[in-house]
Amino acid sequence: MFNYAQLPVCPSPRTSALTSLPGRIASALLAASLCCGTIAHAGSRAADGRALAFGAIPLSFEANSGQTDPRVQFVSHGEGFSLFLAPGEAYLNLEQVPSAAVANPLDRAPSGPATVDTLHLRLVGADANAAVSGSDRQSGVVNYFVGKDPAKWRSGIPTYGKVSYTAIYPGIDLVFYGNQQQLEYDFVVAPGADANRIVWQIEGARVSVDRRGDLQLAAPNGPASFKRPVLYQMFGNKKVSVEGRYVATGEQVRFRLGAYDHKKPLIIDPVLSYVTYFGAPASAYGPVNASTFIGYWDGNYVNWQGLAIDKAGNVYIIGNTDAFDLPVKDAYQTSDPALKTNYRATAAYVTKINPEGTGLVYSTYLSGGSQDNTYGSSIAVDAEGNAYAAGFTDDPNFPTTPGAFQTICGAFDNNGVRTANCGTAASVNGFVTKLDPTGSKLVYSTFLGANQAFINSIAVDSEGRAYVAGSINDYCDPQVPAFECFPTTANAVQSGLDTSIESSGNTYYNGYPGFAFLTVFISDGSGLAYSTLLGDNLYLTGAGETPSDTFGTTTGFSVALNSSNEIFLTGYTLAARLPVTSGVYQSKPQKTLPNAGPEGYVAKFNPIGSGGSTLLAYLTYLGPVTDPNNVGTYATGIAADSAGNAYIDGITNSQMFPTTKGSYDPTCGTPNFDECGVAFIAKLNPSGSDLIWSTLFGDPVGDASGVGGMGPIEVDEDENVYVAGSANGYYLFPQVNQIQPTRGNGQVFVAEFNPDGSKLLFSTLIGGLAGTQWAAGLAVDRDRNIYVAGNGNSPGVQPTKGAFLQKYPGQGYNAFVAKIAPVALPQVQL
Repeated sequence: MFNYAQLPVCPSPRTSALTSLPGRIASALLAASLCCGTIAHAGSRAADGRALAFGAIPLSFEANSGQTDPRVQFVSHGEGFSLFLAPGEAYLNLEQVPSAAVANPLDRAPSGPATVDTLHLRLVGADANAAVSGSDRQSGVVNYFVGKDPAKWRSGIPTYGKVSYTAIYPGIDLVFYGNQQQLEYDFVVAPGADANRIVWQIEGARVSVDRRGDLQLAAPNGPASFKRPVLYQMFGNKKVSVEGRYVATGEQVRFRLGAYDHKKPLIIDPVLSYVTYFGAPASAYGPVNASTFIGYWDGNYVNWQGLAIDKAGNVYIIGNTDAFDLPVKDAYQTSDPALKTNYRATAAYVTKINPEGTGLVYSTYLSGGSQDNTYGSSIAVDAEGNAYAAGFTDDPNFPTTPGAFQTICGAFDNNGVRTANCGTAASVNGFVTKLDPTGSKLVYSTFLGANQAFINSIAVDSEGRAYVAGSINDYCDPQVPAFECFPTTANAVQSGLDTSIESSGNTYYNGYPGFAFLTVFISDGSGLAYSTLLGDNLYLTGAGETPSDTFGTTTGFSVALNSSNEIFLTGYTLAARLPVTSGVYQSKPQKTLPNAGPEGYVAKFNPIGSGGSTLLAYLTYLGPVTDPNNVGTYATGIAADSAGNAYIDGITNSQMFPTTKGSYDPTCGTPNFDECGVAFIAKLNPSGSDLIWSTLFGDPVGDASGVGGMGPIEVDEDENVYVAGSANGYYLFPQVNQIQPTRGNGQVFVAEFNPDGSKLLFSTLIGGLAGTQWAAGLAVDRDRNIYVAGNGNSPGVQPTKGAFLQKYPGQGYNAFVAKIAPVALPQVQL
């Protein structure tokens, strides 16, 4: 048994002593990340002595100057691991308990019970005399002052960002380096060299490859793993996957590569381009108790789309805050006085962040300044940089512009004259506000609704029309003025004036509590190009045949456009008789009992101006047809491609949710538990008649829910699919090429799937050990940079150096924005 002293440990060492980071290949280059880590050494601390934030401290390699065994050439320490590089081999020390001593991996003297796992990684057939050198010299040095004997002290030890073994195999170099505080290594294969010669001999753990292709290392004190290699090449703007997997035989591990173009580079791990907080500390509750959110969160399954990007890489966020000292710049509205005096007041805001994440282009409050609430839920941006902010408010003084479609909040009938009744009467209306590119002027601003209307999502087309989706919970009596009904247009699928409900023998004329809506504003905000309701008043009971006293609520959660301006809408419903169209994938909801969970739905509309009595192209339910456990499916996000395919994500608790053969994860849960708590991602064909593919994601462990919230979904021009949500269990959550160490429960996740839904190309958690974080927005640009927004109740997310706001503001809830960038190696000719 090796004798090792210990260093600080990774989280939950018995279950994850070695945090799972990606195996990878780049330019015929094999790579695997070893462990999470934060090491703060001499020269890498802030002036006050505190460790610098995530992204600010590079992992480093110490040249061996006598601080460890003379056979070791370089040493790297991180949180929970130590790596010792010797000729042709490496020793990976996985620590269990803290200690201040320096480890000697080559000392075989027994020292009592093992508190550490040591993995000996030896390259079979490698050149033990290969030249080893450090490069990327760092400014920091390392000092060891151990004991009273100055002769044993070591100071001024140089540190390097990389260590290279030249020609470890013929034509193959081995490079160790740190990437965002993660320890990684690459095999760089020169033209004509044989990558099949690379073989790791791993001693100290039982080696196997699991069903996902991850390399599992069963060490005495707990398991560790390397993620399956995930690779792709770029051909112009098209991303092409490359096969790569581990092959384990006994103690030996090889890499098996599929066919690829040796003249093209392969893409390596994504890196964290920036992370910044957004918020402020002071509110009427106290000087450090304010909360700032991106999007709107009601504690349910939905993570909102409160983020958008423009073609220059600027990020736009919308949300709500009770902070009266929110950062503002070039603002339309610099403050909301009510936030200083009324702890119940809430204001919306709109903020534009520069492409580097280092500063604000503009930031403005958006509210009426009354003792009421305004919530920003979704944002879109047009080609000119105008921002379209959407949400809902009960503030009658919320700013509107002359000539806007609706300038009065609420709809009280005062002798035939519409009068505002928001605020004191607690009526809520949606709002749409268009800000000019400077953020200092309203192009237009309008309310939407009668008495209870909530806008949840917005999209904008090239003509400047704004498309909003949401939900209403109100009644419309034919004997009252039309302004008391939600506004619909003549070609609506369902109008507020032709719905009725019968319940317990009573008829409520024109009642529509719990309908979804889709509304399209003309470009100047003065009128409606289209508006319709979608829903049914009967609750899901006995396959929708029996009326129920409970209303069949239908929500509209997400709206999207494709390049042809076809309109796509999704949400979930308890309604038994949605206006489904013929030939769709699922024409009826699941046959169930009262109080069952809801069902998803998908609707597609033809472009505005296409004519006809209705624009509805199809409407289908989406969920299990039969589920004896009566659990729910919540469709929360939608996107579309140029061919008219719809991409839907959400959460299902049903083991019966429809998936397709060959998908990434077609099954959920175990027979011992009724529910899943898992994400779904599905692709529906242009006619809505069939699923092209459907997969689950984030399969829970036992009866523990794996995914706590889903929302945004994006698709790039090559039909790769991106999703964001909130993960409950972290230690077995599927991650590929992750950008941070696995930390704690309740984190944001971002994931990318290939075009047929069979492979997980990228997946990472973003969060920390403490508190809870959840997603609040997602966008992907033409260069495949991923932008994600989230919220949290603790400083678990670690901002990058130079970010706009690097310190967690106050003690309440606060928001963050992250940009994740793919990195391509220089082209290597093979």
